[in-house]
Amino acid sequence: MAKEALDLLDTMKRRNICPDVITYGSLIDGYCVLGDMNEARRIFDSLGEKDLKPNIFCYASLIDGYCKKAMIDEACSLFLDVTSRGLEHTTVSYTSMLQGLFKQGRFAAGWELFDEMQLRKVPSNVYTYNILLGDLRKTQRIDEAFALLHVMKEKGVRPNLSTYGTIINGLCKNGKLGMGMNIFKEFSSIGLQPNATIFNILIGALCKEGSTKEADHLFSEMKRSGCFPDTATYNIFIL
Repeated sequence: MAKEALDLLDTMKRRNICPDVITYGSLIDGYCVLGDMNEARRIFDSLGEKDLKPNIFCYASLIDGYCKKAMIDEACSLFLDVTSRGLEHTTVSYTSMLQGLFKQGRFAAGWELFDEMQLRKVPSNVYTYNILLGDLRKTQRIDEAFALLHVMKEKGVRPNLSTYGTIINGLCKNGKLGMGMNIFKEFSSIGLQPNATIFNILIGALCKEGSTKEADHLFSEMKRSGCFPDTATYNIFIL
């Protein structure tokens, strides 16, 4: 992506067309995707010299890039700079910052940021909720996870496989395999095809309970559905 943006930039310069903030924003995003944060930041910082002001897309790209490189302080600094520049955060910038905070173990700060997101009426998407559900699962707050799943649906955000995988995993780890299986049985009615991760969670939980017959049945169903068992699947039966 960065190469295409650079080629476009060169073409524009040859034709005496002045690149705008959207052009430079694409270039910044391309370098962030490549993980080259130094070059992305250099371009970002040079916008002022070109009488251009970075937009929220430029900020969101850098925030996401910094978070993925575990450069959380740099991400936080930019995140705070957004409102002081008269810009408004988007779902993308909030979600990137949330993911960065949770990955670095700054859970309280992450939940505070989500509260701020709601207060500012910035809509959450499925990725936002999946990040929060992941934290609730890790801390075994499965009832809160179910409540958040309900809120998510009420707001018209459709859960995906990752969402249900997190919920099912949390249920199985908290001794509620039956509830996990009930959700699994609803998949066809909600138009979802379970993946290997979800099959593995349930097969593993069944084996742990000693329900090997049910585990074998689910393993057969996995193959019939066209979902190929992976190494993790076979390791469940071996170990």
